[in-house]
Amino acid sequence: MTEPHGGKESITIYDNRISGTLPKAWGPSADGASGLSSLQGLSLSQNLISGTLPSEWSRLRASHLNLASNWFTGTLPASWEHMKAARLVQVAECLLSGTLPASWGQLMYMRELSMSSNAISGYIPPGWTQRL
Repeated sequence: MTEPHGGKESITIYDNRISGTLPKAWGPSADGASGLSSLQGLSLSQNLISGTLPSEWSRLRASHLNLASNWFTGTLPASWEHMKAARLVQVAECLLSGTLPASWGQLMYMRELSMSSNAISGYIPPGWTQRL
């Protein structure tokens, strides 16, 4: 974990027995003043975290978000289209369901999206393939 200017740049806590839900308060407010607004990377993979993926995280500025191999349920939040800095999002091996949000096609800096081993259904929205 690194701490530039008193804030956390990256948090990595993987392969433990961390349980509970993701705190909605970690998502910054619209003005970026609260939450983990300076966070660049978050890795909480291979834990026992449950609940839904918080829509409040839609304004995180993190470029890397690894939440794979947990017990998340629900759908992929359409509001995460606002994660404009996201380059890597990993939510593989969870219990997610629903369809692929068409709005995620607007994540122009996304380089890797890993969602394998979930119960995602439907089709691949046209906006997802425009940058291939």
